[in-house]
Amino acid sequence: AMEPGAPLARTVEESDDEGGDLESVHAQVDKGQDDDAGEQLSENVLDRVKRERGDVAAAFGASDAVVEGTFRTPWVYQAYIEPQVCTAWLEPSGVLVVSTSTQGSFVTRRELARAFDLPLDRVRVIAEPLGGAFGGKFALVEPLAVGAALALGRPVRLVLTRSEDFAATNPASAQVTHLKVGARADGTFTAIKARMIVDRGTNAGWGVEGGTSLLVAGPYRWQAHDLRGYGVQTNRFTFGAYRAPGAPTAAYALESLLDELAQKLGLDPIELRLKNAVVEGDVGVSGSPFPTIGAVEVLESLREHPLWARRDSLPDDEGVGMAAGHWPGAMEPASAVCRVDADGTMTVVTSVADMSGVNSGFAVIAAAAFGLQPDQVRVVTADTASAPYAGASGGSKVTYTVGPAVLRAAEAAREKLLAAASQELEIAPDDLEVVDGVVRAVGAPDRSITVQEVASKALRFGGRYEPIEGLGTSAQTSGAPGVAAHLSHVRVDRETGEVTVLRHVIA
Repeated sequence: AMEPGAPLARTVEESDDEGGDLESVHAQVDKGQDDDAGEQLSENVLDRVKRERGDVAAAFGASDAVVEGTFRTPWVYQAYIEPQVCTAWLEPSGVLVVSTSTQGSFVTRRELARAFDLPLDRVRVIAEPLGGAFGGKFALVEPLAVGAALALGRPVRLVLTRSEDFAATNPASAQVTHLKVGARADGTFTAIKARMIVDRGTNAGWGVEGGTSLLVAGPYRWQAHDLRGYGVQTNRFTFGAYRAPGAPTAAYALESLLDELAQKLGLDPIELRLKNAVVEGDVGVSGSPFPTIGAVEVLESLREHPLWARRDSLPDDEGVGMAAGHWPGAMEPASAVCRVDADGTMTVVTSVADMSGVNSGFAVIAAAAFGLQPDQVRVVTADTASAPYAGASGGSKVTYTVGPAVLRAAEAAREKLLAAASQELEIAPDDLEVVDGVVRAVGAPDRSITVQEVASKALRFGGRYEPIEGLGTSAQTSGAPGVAAHLSHVRVDRETGEVTVLRHVIA
């Protein structure tokens, strides 16, 4: 039996020395064996990512302070409250129905159709309300339930026990990060050099090394950079996403060294970061300029917090520290439908798995755009046979990408409402407004009709108005990065190492 994290058997058989686990790959990279062709690295180094700009050696040479370190982070299990669960059955029509705890119904349908060689219209996926996911529920156990259901011709339900979930799911990957940063005496960042080795386990399909090597530079400006990521296949189980994959490990390494850099230069840690924080238009290590980003505002808010001012007047066993991190966000096309029912309330239909309160957000967006109160709007998640398309819940993108579709759907429904109310009130649509469920003349609120009255006239036999419904679509083309900074006041027991958090502030 091989230890977790050891190289794959084929790598052991073909390697007569260090093999290909994380530490040996780290040693190879440290020796400079990461040339462009990559022949000298272990066979199970699946992918390499390289980001370079400027003369890093010269920038370090011109630095007044340089710090470096190696950081090792373990695999992390997502620890959702509800374990992985799925039910699959065949309808008499031959359609496969899958009811599952998943973050994405359409991606699950696509993967099941591909795995079992079924046409898409033969697979219907129902994304049930989630008992937590955090990146760990993307078409993982569904093939097991589906395979059994297809073989038996009977409904099959699979619920993992917690022990099974620990042993057989897809936690965030382990990582070894070697990082070196430099700065001038006034705090201006000069160069950053990173080597990030990611344990992919048995997953050869996708890696996080590209993201973590991008994020290790933080929301800061650098004169030169040399950032490399390596995806290593080992005999661990497969890995997956967990709350911005690759970002916490990158921020942990960078923010630790920035504190050391500030201490070496005799500078305030927040002022050091503020001096180098990116603003809109700055070109990041991706080679693209940043859109609007709140790095400066977030850091300034922590600097002004009274807890930061108290950091030098605390007892010996207490301390205050801070760290920042960022996430670029993701993008995916989306659509939504808004429908007004005969009682005057609205139903918003999407395919989005409700995570992190997105359905509440959709209700607020639709209500504000249409002219209702949020409690008059309900949001439902339809299955892949009936829902308008939207991507999976993940990547910190759902409100940003699906929200505009909901907004446009509500606006389209509002146009239908105003067209019908215009005929009822004999007032041009442009002269009408919708306020708290009432359509009224601008400047003459006594001339009005309720949304319920208009809807009831449309949704009946012989009705003369079109149903008050709207379809909205969106495809964002620019990102919406986010920045967070944390300020923590802790007490440390020097004998036991126990840490007690006394206060925590997040911007």
